[in-house]
Amino acid sequence: MRSRFALAMLFALLMTACATPPPPTSQPTATAVPPTATAVPPTATFVPPAATRVPPTVTPTATPVPPTATPVPVTMKDIATAVADKVAQVVKVVEGDPKRMLLVFDERHDSRLTQMEIAVMLNRLYEKYGLKHIGLEGQPHDKGPLKLDWAHRKPYYQPGQKITAREDVLVYSLMQGEIGSAEFMGLIYNDVVVDGIDDAKLYAVDATQAMDDAMFVYMGEIAWARMNETQRSTLQALFDQKKYEEARNYAFSTFKFTADVWARMTDSVNFMQMEEWVELLDKLEPEAEKAGFTPTAEEKKNLAAMRDWAKAMSQRSDAMVANALKVLAANPGAPVAITVGAGHTSRITELLAKSGVSFAVIRPRSIAEGSKAGLLASDEYNRKVKGQSVAPAGFLGAMLEGRKKPQPTAEKIGYIAQQEMKEILQLMVNSAQDLVNMGMSPTIVSMDSRWVNWKNGEGLPVTLTAVGVKAIRVESVTTNADGITTVVVVFTMADGSQITGAVSIKAGSKQKSSAHLEGALVEATETVRTSKPREKKPGETLKEDICSNAEVLWKKSG
Repeated sequence: MRSRFALAMLFALLMTACATPPPPTSQPTATAVPPTATAVPPTATFVPPAATRVPPTVTPTATPVPPTATPVPVTMKDIATAVADKVAQVVKVVEGDPKRMLLVFDERHDSRLTQMEIAVMLNRLYEKYGLKHIGLEGQPHDKGPLKLDWAHRKPYYQPGQKITAREDVLVYSLMQGEIGSAEFMGLIYNDVVVDGIDDAKLYAVDATQAMDDAMFVYMGEIAWARMNETQRSTLQALFDQKKYEEARNYAFSTFKFTADVWARMTDSVNFMQMEEWVELLDKLEPEAEKAGFTPTAEEKKNLAAMRDWAKAMSQRSDAMVANALKVLAANPGAPVAITVGAGHTSRITELLAKSGVSFAVIRPRSIAEGSKAGLLASDEYNRKVKGQSVAPAGFLGAMLEGRKKPQPTAEKIGYIAQQEMKEILQLMVNSAQDLVNMGMSPTIVSMDSRWVNWKNGEGLPVTLTAVGVKAIRVESVTTNADGITTVVVVFTMADGSQITGAVSIKAGSKQKSSAHLEGALVEATETVRTSKPREKKPGETLKEDICSNAEVLWKKSG
């Protein structure tokens, strides 16, 4: 006879988001689409000294010239230590072939903070060491690099320059979890190529809720069989009080096997590796048999499917290393980086050690400290996996896509449109605020003459017309008693609906247009590390931060 524990445990898993699933190992496919970025191999150009030769008027005396100092080669340890400064921990360094240098960044796909920290390090690699290629988990190798040309405009952004509205908006897109660190770099720099290193067939193997449930039912029944009456009464009391998370933790703690497994599964610093998942799933059936638990045919089927999933995830590690080495071989000299889920690290390290390349494994500070700051909520992460925007209802991403039938292609176009629309609003409100600060009354023409024709749909960016924007008009420009300007902009869509954005300068904020990208990224990273999620009060509509100094209240009608 099946215990009440199995049904209660399943109920708890379905009713709460407390159960900890396997650490995510599949990064959602990148959001952005159009024409492919062309790889620009690093070229070392010898520049002769600029000294002007002056003919001697007397016979020169031969003066010994000391030989020019030979530059000290930069080692993998040097590079890893420099880029990880204050934002990460260097876990392992292997000095191999100096012409083939690979940096492996552990990541947690549901952590905005981790993505911010990796972006800081990737930018340092680009600025100081000539990084041009980033290998991305979740993007199939056979699809080639991400197509990010839509984001690149002349004059292209260069290291050390002050950021513009474009870069400011992209930093905030990264902060919100819409894009990952590799995508961010490909959007910022026109010569950064984001290469797919994943295997399409293996990536398509996914874990379902039923598979997760079966694994937890097995563990619950193994623990239940070893409990005495007192322990079962304690567990029952926790269920009766609807303390499901406490009940689960207590149940697993009562037997050494389940206690050890649960401790390993929930380690948020040293993530359980995919090979360990395979070993665990191989042990569950024998342990269940010892406990006298007889699973249903469906539960046995789902546990077997879970085992197949774990094996596929382990095989992906091999595929990602093989594809990363191809990228490395095609681009010798400059370092190459890859971003992969922390559950793949052990196998990747093992394979790279046999390859002869120089490599470093770097763990972002947020993972090393087990930080929960900046984690996407479960519904946000689930939307991201499905190719949807992480934006909650009432924010622009949700308005552009709807939430009924996710369409990955439309979502990619939708992301591009989001960035265009946010950048337009950022430019508008800052232009208006600058005029107010100078004692002038802003008008559409004084803000930017091109916006006058947009109300008739003339001269709109192609990326906006592609997502259905037919016209843009400035409805009003107002300034309150504190001198804060608000610009109300109406986007008319092809279906007749309207998206209205009331964009204002955030109180006490300053535009980061004077900042360099490194500074903007580091400041944004610390903001994510220390800030608490804003809680929505009953009846309140949250404003969406779109850049360092502007926020928008969105409304959709029609």
